[in-house]
Amino acid sequence: MTGLQGILILSMVLAYTMYMGFNDGSLAISTTIVTRATKPKTALLIAAITKFIVPIGAFYIGTNIVAEKLSVQMFIGALPSGEMGFAFLFAGLLGAMIWAIVSYFLKLPISISHTLLGGIIGAGSVCIGFFSVNWTGYVLLNVVAMVFLAPLVALILGFFLLKLIKKISSKAPGRRAGNVLIWMQRINFIILSGSFASNNWQKSLGILLMASAMGIMNFSGGVSVWIVISIAGAMMLGMLVGGTNIILTTGKKLFKVEPIHSVAAQLTASIIAELSNMTGIALGVGQAMTASIIGAGAADRVNAVQWKKARNILIGWTLTLPISGMIGALIYVITSAIMGIPF
Repeated sequence: MTGLQGILILSMVLAYTMYMGFNDGSLAISTTIVTRATKPKTALLIAAITKFIVPIGAFYIGTNIVAEKLSVQMFIGALPSGEMGFAFLFAGLLGAMIWAIVSYFLKLPISISHTLLGGIIGAGSVCIGFFSVNWTGYVLLNVVAMVFLAPLVALILGFFLLKLIKKISSKAPGRRAGNVLIWMQRINFIILSGSFASNNWQKSLGILLMASAMGIMNFSGGVSVWIVISIAGAMMLGMLVGGTNIILTTGKKLFKVEPIHSVAAQLTASIIAELSNMTGIALGVGQAMTASIIGAGAADRVNAVQWKKARNILIGWTLTLPISGMIGALIYVITSAIMGIPF
């Protein structure tokens, strides 16, 4: 790490990582809690431990595809260094944090992952130029398209998985089927928490790798395990803080989630998250979970879903990327003016 600038960027990344753990972690356990398959405190503790272990395990195994693609492919050519590089990352991270905080207090549904990516892209498009953003090679497919494609796939898959599970469970005795669904939820929320953690921690690492490429941090000898432990710890802490409003929105306010819906949604979100991990896509994991729940609910009874609430969530997702991008761009202009950086 190189001086105060490196410490500040690391602190901002860890703060945002904590919020990702708070937001997406709550979504991972929401259906298990509202169906009472697991007690809230137990679910929080297990999910938090999972979120701490998974990044460290992934680091030693070497599965960091998302981080590598994000840090290398988001922009074309050399990244800015020195004061300009610091101003760029500072503006991108601060822009993301501002929109995340505003959205939380206004209770606006957003994709916390796309808020981060939007802030970085917005600041970068002003700092190094609009056409330095790798639109065709990375951003349009891996970021912009995923705002719509990931929820659509999750909704459809959740719909058909619910139909399949319902058909299979109808052949089993009622009590036995109920017990199986409870245990499936208990197992699935751990898998889901791990899948979400695997994708989210790499976004944080990807930003830090960008900082290293700019000379703001020094990873010449490789990323220290203590950096990974810090990211994992921030995610775990965010998970332990929890998000009651998020749990209520996804578990109760969209429609009344029953054990069978919970299982279908968990399986769907886990599949999509793991596919994203394998292909290196920085997924909005919260989007995948929420859309999976809507799909499972619609498969049971279309009119049981609160479509007005679902529409508001979709609008929030759609606005997240451009708004966080504009905030990141504006903050870069202000920061560069204060620091005397020409652009």
